[in-house]
Amino acid sequence: MNTLRKIGFGAYALLLGLTVLFTQSAFKAANGKISKFEAFTFYYHGPATYTISEVEDENNWSTTPPEDECSGNDKACEITIDRSYVNNPDTAPTVKSTLNLTAGLSSASLARVTGSSDGSMTYANNQQ
Repeated sequence: MNTLRKIGFGAYALLLGLTVLFTQSAFKAANGKISKFEAFTFYYHGPATYTISEVEDENNWSTTPPEDECSGNDKACEITIDRSYVNNPDTAPTVKSTLNLTAGLSSASLARVTGSSDGSMTYANNQQ
């Protein structure tokens, strides 16, 4: 009976060890460091003509919220992206060109965000 308990305890310890190993490994990046998801919100500050090329241009986005809160027509307003798509995240965040923003025209013929390389990106095309 003691032998059976020792085997049972050993099997339990092994399962617990494997569980800890696999659950903790799931949160490590390829370089072995623990990866954190950190989101950054950028707002459209490009020309008011809202063409597709203007909305897709990463230089037209900044972390400063707009004064008008993007009210009105269906047009580009804000994007929230992962830190990996941000240049200088700790000092002066800007959108990396690797984000590859895509835009399309709304029914008001103004460009709005339709997607990007960041699968976790969220976006708002107007706030009312």
